[in-house]
Amino acid sequence: MMDCSDRLVPSSVLIPDGDTWDTVKVLRCLSTEPSITTHILSRSRRPIARFSRHCAGCHYHGREGDDEWVRAVGGLVERHKIDIVLPVTDFGVEFVVRNKQALSEFAALPPLPDLDLLRLTNDKWSLQCYAQENDFPVPVSVLVGQAGNAMLDNPDLGSIKYPALLKPTLLAGGHGIVELKDSSDLARAWADGAVIKGCRYMLQSYVPGADISLYLYSREGEILAYTLQRSLSNKAHSFGPQKIMEFLDDGKTIELARDLIRAIKWNGVACIDFRIDLEDDTRKLIDFNPRFGQAILGCLAAGVNFPPVTHAKMLVSGLFGNSAAKIKWREGGLSFTAKDPAPELFGAFLKVISRFHAGN
Repeated sequence: MMDCSDRLVPSSVLIPDGDTWDTVKVLRCLSTEPSITTHILSRSRRPIARFSRHCAGCHYHGREGDDEWVRAVGGLVERHKIDIVLPVTDFGVEFVVRNKQALSEFAALPPLPDLDLLRLTNDKWSLQCYAQENDFPVPVSVLVGQAGNAMLDNPDLGSIKYPALLKPTLLAGGHGIVELKDSSDLARAWADGAVIKGCRYMLQSYVPGADISLYLYSREGEILAYTLQRSLSNKAHSFGPQKIMEFLDDGKTIELARDLIRAIKWNGVACIDFRIDLEDDTRKLIDFNPRFGQAILGCLAAGVNFPPVTHAKMLVSGLFGNSAAKIKWREGGLSFTAKDPAPELFGAFLKVISRFHAGN
């Protein structure tokens, strides 16, 4: 659990990339601290998050490049006395890191990695190469190439054991992953458009076992707050975000994560996915997401509120014990929706309109 004796001082936050559902989740996390008010900046005129009762102000800017985006942030910081600029998506984090010097003249920024490290961890193949070079355990993987082009003439393709996963190296949330039973499936997937054209792909041997995710916040390679959870979803071979999870204690995973975070001197939040190999009980590094994870509301229900942690002085005093698998009302997503229903209602409305237009 966390020592929350150091409370937050009153502050105003600007989310500069408020276009997605990630913003709604972060708004709900920040709203648990009454001292925080949150504005969002969006490229859409009607982002889902604008309908949240926790959104103090929604601002539109049809930015074309970094310079305009920075100016828009600067203008909002001045008008609304913003204290902290807090990105929540991959593209938002990279924007803030790219323009760290300019943005830090307007407002405080959360701890962030440098640009090279951000891009290394965000690219699955780059992460794979780094892990192999530095003796961190990973599944056997081979670079295949860019979809739409011929497969790379890679002699290491023969090292892959099937079943295997064909993964885009830059997409997140499980998007674009293709399951392959044998090598003939690889040729078919590459030829018949099962892969996403223009995306670079890697081929990875499937590791029989269980997924486990570590959400963390660190400064200069020292982990200050974390949760560890595994998915309770019954859906086989699901590659998307965890929707039902159990918080647990696993010393081997924590030790491996601490070694990795210390080695790269990570700054800020991250969500790291590992696979527990049933054959040898080892933990293998699968993915590294340099942003708030999709399951941050689950972490909030368990007692760790990552968005406020990124700019509050808090310490970790221990790890969670095993929690019951039975989901209580206050621990489920519906409890957050009941307090702040408008984003879900608007999202459902958009789906209905989309299906109506598709049917006509």
